[in-house]
Amino acid sequence: IIHELRGEEPPSLEQVLAQLQPCDLVIVEGYKRDSHDKIEVRNLELDHPKLAGDDPTVVAIAANGAVAGAPVPAFNRDDVSALADFIVKHMRLA
Repeated sequence: IIHELRGEEPPSLEQVLAQLQPCDLVIVEGYKRDSHDKIEVRNLELDHPKLAGDDPTVVAIAANGAVAGAPVPAFNRDDVSALADFIVKHMRLA
């Protein structure tokens, strides 16, 4: 769903999910502060704050290289098959 806000407040995740029901899986970007499980996407060339390890809702990392000492499973962000397999298993969709 793409919607131009034009000064409106962004919808809550609950509002977005209500528009998508019924469904088995929704993948969203954003909503960092909500309590759903998350995959942290890292660009190792940038010095952004790392969430995994401090945020218990981060269940995996997708990065553009190896993540030394990752506190959760880490994947190459371009390895779509491995990420999809992880999501299916983690969400018990198989």
